[in-house]
Amino acid sequence: MYRQFARDALGILKPTEQQRQIYKATVLGRIYGKGVVSLARDLGISKPQAHCIMDQMTARYPVLSAWLERVTTKAAHCVPIVCCLGWSLTATGSPGEERTFLNFPMQGNGGELLRLVLIRASHLPVIGCAHDSFLLEDTIDHIEKTVAELQQIMRDTSRELFGYELRADCKPEIDIVRYPDRFIDKREREDEMQHWNWLMTLIGGEHDEQSTDRHGDAAVTPTCCKKEETSTSGELSSAMGEAPEAVVQGASAIQEDKHIPTGPCDSV
Repeated sequence: MYRQFARDALGILKPTEQQRQIYKATVLGRIYGKGVVSLARDLGISKPQAHCIMDQMTARYPVLSAWLERVTTKAAHCVPIVCCLGWSLTATGSPGEERTFLNFPMQGNGGELLRLVLIRASHLPVIGCAHDSFLLEDTIDHIEKTVAELQQIMRDTSRELFGYELRADCKPEIDIVRYPDRFIDKREREDEMQHWNWLMTLIGGEHDEQSTDRHGDAAVTPTCCKKEETSTSGELSSAMGEAPEAVVQGASAIQEDKHIPTGPCDSV
């Protein structure tokens, strides 16, 4: 979904994994109440560019925009927001509650889904959750079968809870790690393991003796972070210069906005 948004709204056809994270933050920020000023600041772009991104999101996902409007309307009238299994939240009139209410339907329903999946997968060797993912550990000859079973549990549970299926993606050649290898995040591979190498340098005591720790006056800043921040701003700024010519039609729990619940479990 995030790469699709990058194509539709920004005209970037092949975003990198790091760019995808930025567009992910943009999409989720919109859902959770982020405004033009905050978006411009976080992405290092101008307010008109941020406003253009917001307009593109509204045009590309009209059902989502209407859904968010209904959430804020219910909150303004102190109508409880209720998740599929009954978890609810009611406005108290405190300042800044709008973002909490925009956040709650996604996080609350997501939390209920993960809890139900974990209960149904209690017979599997699940180590635990990592945000919106599951971590499994099994023997080499059984791991792929175990992954497939958990994926089916996710599909079945989401269909029963929401009325549509949510995928739990797993690419065996990347996401299944076998001894003696270890898991490497895609972003780490893209920047040639700079964060990892920097960390190992610190552990080995080979960093600049003149730098201080995180409590001192001159914190150590990995050069890869500076590079990422600079390149990101430039890429986004240049991408905003050309409007996409057409609107074009993954991982785990993202569906097109036409699938936003409208049945009994619709919290808005």
